[in-house]
Order: sequence, then C-alpha cells, then structure tokens
Amino acid sequence: MKDRLKHKETEQTLKVSANAEIMKGAYCNSAFIKHSKDDFILDFIIAESGEGYLVSKVITNPSHAKKILNALKDNIEKYEKAYGEIETD
Repeated sequence: MKDRLKHKETEQTLKVSANAEIMKGAYCNSAFIKHSKDDFILDFIIAESGEGYLVSKVITNPSHAKKILNALKDNIEKYEKAYGEIETD
C-alpha cells in the first residue's frame, strides 16, 4: 500500500509504502523508553495479566526523537481542542 505524507517542516511530499501486515498497526498500552548518547529506543508493549509482549521497537536518533515528541504534543493539543482533555492516571 502506498500513501502520501506531507512533512510539515519542508512541505515535501513523501511516498510511503507498507505491506498489509504493517498497515494493520499494533496496539500498545505501555512503553519502555531508553536512551544512549546516540539513540532513543522505544519499546511498545501490550501489558496484561502481569505479562508484557513487545509489539514494536523503534530506534531513532535524539534529534528525531525530539521532533516526534513535538509532533505528538501538537497532535494531543489538537485532539483535546476537538474532543476534550485526555485524562491520565
């Protein structure tokens, strides 16, 4: 499957390809985040009944990790404007 994404900073169009399995996505309800000088490692987990199952691992550089953080903050703000504040434990 192909999709077109616009990158906000450069306004370039990026062709993205993914197979059907990847397009299904992976649910997670927990995450472990680690870092070294050069990398951020995000382990996305399904935690249930005292056990956890790794569903995806993303490894990226510190600069891109910060861009992801900012994009997530922006999207959460837009979500909360549209649907109300997200409550957390």
